Amino acid sequence: MKLLSILLAYACSALFIAELSAAAVVNAPARAPDNTTAFALSGRVENMCPTRAPIPKAIRTNEYEDLIKYYKYAYAAYSEKCLFPNQANGVRVTTSVFNNTVIYGLASGAGYIAVDDTKREYIIAYHGTKSVNDTRDDLKIGLRKFSVAGITVPKDVRVHEGFRDVYFRNDGHNTLINLLTKEFKRNPGYSIVTTGHSLGGAVASIAGVILRRTLKVPVKIYTYGQPRTGNAAYAQWVEDGVDLSNIFRSVNRNDPFPHVPTTLRGYMHHGTEYWTCGEGNTAADTRECSLPEQPNCSRDITTATPDIGSRPHRDYFGLPGNLEFCDQRRF
Repeated sequence: MKLLSILLAYACSALFIAELSAAAVVNAPARAPDNTTAFALSGRVENMCPTRAPIPKAIRTNEYEDLIKYYKYAYAAYSEKCLFPNQANGVRVTTSVFNNTVIYGLASGAGYIAVDDTKREYIIAYHGTKSVNDTRDDLKIGLRKFSVAGITVPKDVRVHEGFRDVYFRNDGHNTLINLLTKEFKRNPGYSIVTTGHSLGGAVASIAGVILRRTLKVPVKIYTYGQPRTGNAAYAQWVEDGVDLSNIFRSVNRNDPFPHVPTTLRGYMHHGTEYWTCGEGNTAADTRECSLPEQPNCSRDITTATPDIGSRPHRDYFGLPGNLEFCDQRRF
């Protein structure tokens, strides 16, 4: 099974390379933009921050700190500790992320819900691809309609079939709504943050707009390495529903995954993109790109040989990919 998972992951990577290469052929500029850096599969990527106008502004320190904070929540969703919060080897435990209690594991082990009573918010974190089934969902790239009880989804809204399926699988939507409805009765005035990495970022996007329109509470969306999730109508629906100022779509350097599926297939990102074009160690390394698919940001990094390796997609803000952010204490 492990070998099959690896083979499917490579197949998925091959699809990403093919999509990127096709887009490069169709959309290739006559001359590479001044800020474009050529890079090979194993080469070190130099500073990509743009030097030609319009130069996107660097983010503020507090925005940078929040991006890192919710990235840690997103990455914690890969941990088995967070996915099964109430027991470890049959022993009752308290599970936490940064001392904030994990109260529920989401359906099918897709992530978890934590509560931060200091900031008065529920953090809903989804993990990215970690199984054969996840890889199959990644490969379902058709744009499909969907409906949600209690809210109106515009007829022209389309989303990635696989990401849609992850959110709704095993009655995940209804379970989530019922759980949060009970929580908000106990904690009125709290808000929601949805977050996720890679596939988890796409699901966090879908969850964020649905929860905002269903529960009528403030919602913020933090995603990392999020692939394109829907069409232009979907992007507009998310921005209108959640508000552009509450959407933080983080892209690390030359991470190729945010650039698939391609716009040639009818996909488009929602804003705002927070592009870490430098090393990621300071706020100055991350730029705010306020327009969807904004030129002079990550989309300008075009090459026929993208770095499909793990580093740019995994190591956001210079954090190594083997950190453990979940903690369990027996009682």
